[in-house]
Amino acid sequence: MKITEPEFRKAYFKYFKALCLVSYRCLNNMDDAEDVVQQVFLELYEHLDTKSIQGDVYPYLKKAVYYKSIDLIKKEKSQKKYIESLTTADQTGQMENLFDRTELEKTIYEIVDTLPGQCRHIFIKSRNEGKSNKEIAAELNISVRTVEAHIFKALKKLKTALKDHLLHILFSFL
Repeated sequence: MKITEPEFRKAYFKYFKALCLVSYRCLNNMDDAEDVVQQVFLELYEHLDTKSIQGDVYPYLKKAVYYKSIDLIKKEKSQKKYIESLTTADQTGQMENLFDRTELEKTIYEIVDTLPGQCRHIFIKSRNEGKSNKEIAAELNISVRTVEAHIFKALKKLKTALKDHLLHILFSFL
């Protein structure tokens, strides 16, 4: 038997609150429960001309609301798991990046420690203390060209020594 529009309206006003309670028992959230019941009634209304229900409409609506509520719970759990997996992956990536960064800094300090005395001293003033070549030259009473040469020498040694380390980092991302 097909449901007519007047029967639909009657069922809506008669069963809406009871169906909300059915959904609420599953969801523990009245706003979500009302949304579920609205969806069920909307879907029924959209198919009035094709939907055929035998007997009283309430058992059909109750079952539809129950299954729609369960679907919502499954969807929320699935979304929660997905968000947690993204968060876990992000935290794992941050830890890996931190480890790689710490390892890289350690390697850089080890390489800088192997530089000849004057070269190491100039490089540290340039990079760690943030001094300009001109400031370093004035402080050490040497030419700016000498400062530039020492920094160039230090960077060249770092580049050569870090090549293997950087390749390792690059391949860890692939």
